[in-house]
Amino acid sequence: MKNNMVIVSGISSMESLVDRVENGAKEVFLGYIDEQWYSEYGYLISPNRRWGREANFSSIIDLKEAINYAHDKAVLISLALNAHKYTDHQLDKILFLLKKVVPLGIDNIIISDFTLIEMIKRKFPDVNIHISTGGVIFNSMSVKFYKSLGVKRIIFERSLSMEEVIDIAKCDQDLEYEVFVNGSRCANIDGLCNFEHSIMSIGKNNFDNYPMCSLKYNFKLHTKKDINSVETERLIERVKERQYFCSYPKACAACYIYDFYHAGINYVKIPARAMVGSENRKIINSETNFISKCIEFIEKASSSTEYKKYIRNMYSEDFGYTCFEYCERCYY
Repeated sequence: MKNNMVIVSGISSMESLVDRVENGAKEVFLGYIDEQWYSEYGYLISPNRRWGREANFSSIIDLKEAINYAHDKAVLISLALNAHKYTDHQLDKILFLLKKVVPLGIDNIIISDFTLIEMIKRKFPDVNIHISTGGVIFNSMSVKFYKSLGVKRIIFERSLSMEEVIDIAKCDQDLEYEVFVNGSRCANIDGLCNFEHSIMSIGKNNFDNYPMCSLKYNFKLHTKKDINSVETERLIERVKERQYFCSYPKACAACYIYDFYHAGINYVKIPARAMVGSENRKIINSETNFISKCIEFIEKASSSTEYKKYIRNMYSEDFGYTCFEYCERCYY
């Protein structure tokens, strides 16, 4: 079996693009906010669920340079337009944006909104559609539905377990599948969540991109089912365990790449669109390089057990943390 597993990484500048490619990324995705969108919404409303200038391209010249560089390196580039829903007025703005961007050579568009899917199929039939985590993929029927819409790739919801991801992917091997292997976990189901990723404070010259779902809040179970108090508490505690998960390196799923690969899941995601600044770039570079080395070892390993043992040793050497299955740094 040819190892065709690909690292997909988020970028927001030429510097981050070069970093990711040099460390092993074969596909990148980005957000772009043009002048027309900015003139009406600023950075308070994002077309791609990342807020602020630093998390997005804002110059068509810079975007063209990034696309050309990526293609010169045989790297595919995707545009994120993955807000859960758009108004008709916003869709007009998106269409205007796409008419400028698609001719530059965008390969794929990451989407959650159904109306936008239909619009892109009609207006830009040569562009591949990837369903964002906001598409809420829970089972094989979800996959079948999106396949009927002409979708090429499913990006799995982060709340799924490794076993659930693998079971769903095995049901239809005609589609591409992408799964997170790095980044902070989330207590919420992306497509059903109305939290904003930001905003904590805004000043004249200040924009703090802070995840609102990291604010403290309480949980209460609402259900028509008859669930006893012990089970109720267990369910609530399960959500709480994931609520404030954050570590360095961020949550890691490197141990499971072998299993994902043999289940036909060939795209592994390192998000990092908003990871800017030299120190943050160094962190993502080291994590991307680590995942790249994990992929290289897939075909050398005779079993999942041998693979995991090797990867955990390498993790300890690279990051200085002892790694063991289901530890606090484990994504799944």
